Amino acid sequence: MWNERLRDETAFTGEYVQLASSLAVEQVSPRSAPKLDAGSNLLFDASTPHAVTLRHTQVFDLDGLLGRARSSGFLPQPDAPGHSELTKRFTDLFTRHQNCGIVEFHYVTPVMVGRL
Repeated sequence: MWNERLRDETAFTGEYVQLASSLAVEQVSPRSAPKLDAGSNLLFDASTPHAVTLRHTQVFDLDGLLGRARSSGFLPQPDAPGHSELTKRFTDLFTRHQNCGIVEFHYVTPVMVGRL
């Protein structure tokens, strides 16, 4: 199981990714989900693994969005230079994109199930 944020699904998520990249104190490479391919069968018994992809949404108010941003280790942490700028810019992003006091992140979650 692996969550993949749909980065280009909305203007908000696209801007979130760009803003996080611009404020990063260290560069991180985007991760992608492991792919179910012929080699994956080596992990499972003789039966074919089952795979399904699920969509889900994570909803944030302003405090939740700031908490999510602050939980990213590559962004300035409290008491670090740049943290007040992070708070200001993510607050501005929220204000521009909120609807009824919330913003949404959309994800897909590929799930592989089988017997090891």
